[in-house]
Amino acid sequence: MKIADIVIDVVRGDSPRVWPRVNRFKGTEPAWGMFLRVVADDGTEGHRMVWAAPTMDKGYSRYRAYALASHILGLIKRELVGRDAADREWLWSQRYIYQWWGHIEHRSIAAVDEALWDLAGKLANMPVYKLLGAARHKAPVYASCPYLKEVEQIADLCRQSKALGYPAFKIKPGGGPVCRIKAVTRLCREAAGGEMALMIDGQMQFDLTQALDIGRHLQDLDYTWWEDPVPHDRLEWYDELSRRLSIPIAYTDHRFVRFSEMAEVLRQHPGIRIVRGDTMRDGVTGLKKLCALAEAYGRNCEIHAESPGNLHVLMSVTNCDFWESTLHGVYDPATNKMGRHPQGHPFRVDEEGFIHALQTPGLGPFHDAERIAAERVERLE
Repeated sequence: MKIADIVIDVVRGDSPRVWPRVNRFKGTEPAWGMFLRVVADDGTEGHRMVWAAPTMDKGYSRYRAYALASHILGLIKRELVGRDAADREWLWSQRYIYQWWGHIEHRSIAAVDEALWDLAGKLANMPVYKLLGAARHKAPVYASCPYLKEVEQIADLCRQSKALGYPAFKIKPGGGPVCRIKAVTRLCREAAGGEMALMIDGQMQFDLTQALDIGRHLQDLDYTWWEDPVPHDRLEWYDELSRRLSIPIAYTDHRFVRFSEMAEVLRQHPGIRIVRGDTMRDGVTGLKKLCALAEAYGRNCEIHAESPGNLHVLMSVTNCDFWESTLHGVYDPATNKMGRHPQGHPFRVDEEGFIHALQTPGLGPFHDAERIAAERVERLE
């Protein structure tokens, strides 16, 4: 089966995410994205929806969407059209050439990779995780708290997550000071009790002294991991934290730390026990490789955020303990209340705190054709 065409619908609407620290940038303009269609010569299509940026002023989100589209249509398309639809490893092998010569952003390459996997699953009439090799059919979930100003709100959301059956909860406090971090982590432990796993994402906002202070506090509260405590490029600080703390240090979901950089981290920094990855950076192909590499070094790769490709890779590996639920669609910021997706929703978490593998061909039923048609601004070919 050959690739006959690549087409992109530019769309304008509400981004399907709880965007981090959005209040710093939030504007009046809607979010923009691109709906990617990779078309085989029998008419079968592989899809991937990519939202370009948070809702912002001054056209930022729109410019990003068109930039991503131009990367795909301006260079990748000319080399993929006419190739075998199974040439995903060939695309992976070209990533450095594209980035060096074409200045192509990694998200563009990752989006095409995911669309190719969606196409492969549809052609084989199988869900992608079974093509990758199924390791399980459900996985435990942690509720990933949005950025909230008041520590009592965060603790209340932790309490609600426990009541809904989530086995774990992650705090994203959005910055210090250290006394605030200690207060919110203590309140969440009180809300969670002793059995619920708790994590915290520092978003790389602390120095070494602060991170050590917080880490000792987290150890006393029996937290499961301390994620991104310091800037991603201060690996000597990560080594020091790993030597002086018993709590596992998780490194990092920074968008510019990708497969090759993670390979060096795994090789040179054995104290880091958890790495983070996602398909938004490296596609299904790259994330599967990263999980395998982490497994070889005896480390976990905890997959970052919700995406269709992430869910399928999760079900194909054993060294990722949790699915991260960003709570989009189940959390109401106006009331600080959370609920549950309806039956049949691809990201539904059941009453026991598990997410289940999708059984539809390809990546799954993530795209609303009517909504995309209503929000489409133009089609690019």
